[in-house]
Amino acid sequence: KNLINSYYVYDNWMLLIILSFTLLNMPDQNQSICQAIVPYESLKILSRLHKQTRTFNIAGQSISVQQNWETIGIAGVVWEAAAVVLLEYLTGKPELIEDKRILELGSGTGLCAIAVAHMHLAHSITASDRPVVLDILHANVGMNFKNDPDRVKVIGLDWTNREQIENAAKFDYDVIIGSDLVYIENIFPDLIETLTKLSDEKTEIFFSSKMRYTRDTKFYKMLSESGFTVERLLFSPEDNVALYKIMKLLK
Repeated sequence: KNLINSYYVYDNWMLLIILSFTLLNMPDQNQSICQAIVPYESLKILSRLHKQTRTFNIAGQSISVQQNWETIGIAGVVWEAAAVVLLEYLTGKPELIEDKRILELGSGTGLCAIAVAHMHLAHSITASDRPVVLDILHANVGMNFKNDPDRVKVIGLDWTNREQIENAAKFDYDVIIGSDLVYIENIFPDLIETLTKLSDEKTEIFFSSKMRYTRDTKFYKMLSESGFTVERLLFSPEDNVALYKIMKLLK
């Protein structure tokens, strides 16, 4: 297997230690590509990743999404712990999305954007991700809104692509959401720059993160040092997931 170009999920702690030692001795330019190795205590997660379709019940609404771990990797599957925490919060506070223009960053399979769209409260909903993810994102929106395929707008938005960021910034968003986006440290500055370009002082940003690494906390510290307020709204110890509200400071 090519450790440089692939993401893996390991249940064996000894294997994880060996891999960590290997990564530490890699050239610096290669280490950043391998930052999504995650230890899990159960192999159940593996079977979930390889399911072609998964179904979730969110606020009484059944939502099915296709997955594609083999081709897309981590962006092509549902990491539900952070997504569920975010959606439970939003569905419990409908005023946060009522008549709002909402953008989801790093939508992946589109679960969060689709669930918010099913609430029929938002003015508009845009799901975004890297171009390689857009086929499955389009497919899942179409599968859940057969009679209204435009219910969720889908756009390509790579946080390292300045042209795509500028195109997205042509639209005003009231709310920006994201779940489980923080795991590759080298792109933290790009994500922060994306938020800077796409928000103003009135934009409410809600991020949920499964806190796997010390660098997860580092991202929110970097954000607070980059002209944003960062407030932890809640923490789920069962899932080790934190939910944050982020807003740009007044100039």
